[in-house]
Order: sequence, then structure tokens, then C-alpha cells
Amino acid sequence: MPNMPEDVTFIGAGFVGVEFATITNTVGAHTRIVTEGQTALRAFDQILVQQLMTEMQESGIEWYFNATVCRIDKDLTGRLVVKLTNGTTFETDRVFVTAGRIGNFDQMNLAAAGVACQVADLPVDEHLRTSNSHVYAVGDVGGSPVPKLVPTGNYEGRYVAQVIAGKTNAPISYPTTPIVVFGSQHIAQTGLTVAAGRTAGYRVIDMDMSDVITFFRYHDQVRVRVVLDHNDCIVGANVIAAEAEEVINYFVTAINERRTLAETQANLYAYPSLGSEFATFY
Repeated sequence: MPNMPEDVTFIGAGFVGVEFATITNTVGAHTRIVTEGQTALRAFDQILVQQLMTEMQESGIEWYFNATVCRIDKDLTGRLVVKLTNGTTFETDRVFVTAGRIGNFDQMNLAAAGVACQVADLPVDEHLRTSNSHVYAVGDVGGSPVPKLVPTGNYEGRYVAQVIAGKTNAPISYPTTPIVVFGSQHIAQTGLTVAAGRTAGYRVIDMDMSDVITFFRYHDQVRVRVVLDHNDCIVGANVIAAEAEEVINYFVTAINERRTLAETQANLYAYPSLGSEFATFY
């Protein structure tokens, strides 16, 4: 866009909606988010999501919950009149649909190659092969059971290269995957969710780290929620912080190595740094 509209509306409160709403609001546009649910980022820890949503509301972003857009008209001045299913009507300058996306494999005539397609992805086996054994699908178009993220796409691409080169015939195995939303604060999570951990009878530690010098010096309202299994190994972590995408990486390593607290405390980290308090996170 050559110019930033004065008023912007996003339909959908997932990754893209929350991140771009944060951007437009930060640069001065009046920003609205419309979502059919009662909350945002449903795949994330809702305790942390509520903290983020409160901060976004306080910064001026308007939320419209339990609503969908049923009509958009243009008035005589060129502004858009948006009507919601709950009866709300408002004017805005631009509307963006951020309610999800799919890959453009529907434009590739894959049926001619005997590749089966679903609505959102291409079904694959444990080696990421499609129904045509000579064709693989990775990343956003692949039907693997992992989040569609840059790191997972890269990981799958490297794996397929190894398969094609004859360097492995083992099924793909995924390490724990960090997922991050870059809002006004960043939310990151990896491994088992808090809800799943409690269902399994695991211990959940909930910590407000805002007064710890590492974060206090930046006036950062940090909260960390960690899931520990019966052996006191970290199996899941959730973080909200200005640099949650860095903090979560410490948990990724700990989960993949099945570290206990004692094993974590055997390492020394630079102080003060994001990792210097890692041994106190569980």
C-alpha cells in the first residue's frame, strides 16, 4: 500500500490477524479485529492470550467477538461499511481476511500426476510421499501433523533431500516445535500444552518473572508456564515476553534432551541474559 489507511479491519484472530493488527495499530491506524470466537489464538495458552489481548485493547485495538462479517458495502465517499452478524455496523478504509490460508497446489494440475488432494493439503505418508510415490509434499501444502511454519517446512525439506539421496529410509520424526506469535508482546509455546499436561496428571508451574532483573530492566511483563512430567523433565512450555521467541529456544533444547532441573543447573549461562534465569523456570 502506498499509504497507510486511517482505519483498518482484520477478519480473523489467528497468527496473521493478531500480528498485522499489532503493526497497523503501532503505526497509527485505528485497528479492528473481527472473530467468530470468544477469544483469539485458540491454539495457544489462553492465560497468556488474555494478557496479550488486554494489552492490545489498552493500546487502542477494537475487538468484535462472536461475530462474522455478513456484508461489506462502499459508501459515496469510498469508505467501506461493514455489517456484522451480531447487528454491529461500522465504517473502515480497508478490510483484510486473515482467517487462514491454504497453499496454491490447486493451480498445479496435480491430478494429471496422480497426486491426491484434500481441501487444505496433500495427504502424505510417514516419508512425506504423496499418493504418487515420486512426488513429495512439505511445508504449507504437506499433510503432515505439524504446524505449518518456516522451521518445519525447512526441516521437512532437508529430510526429503536425504530420502531422495538415499541417505535415509527411516520415517520422519519431529523434535519439539516452537510456535511464536509476534504481537505487542510475543507468545511462544512448545511441547505439551498446559491443558494436555494436566490431563496427563503432570505438574504445571506458573511463574510471573516480571520482577527478575533480566526482564525488569526492560519493564517486561513476563509470565512462564511450564509442564513437568513424573520424572520432573520439561515436556511443555509457554512464554509471554518481549523476546519470548528467544526464551522458548532454551525450552526446546531442554525438552529434546529430556533434561531434569539438576541437569539444567549443571550449565552456567551469561548474566544478565535471557537464559541466565533458565534454571529458575522450573
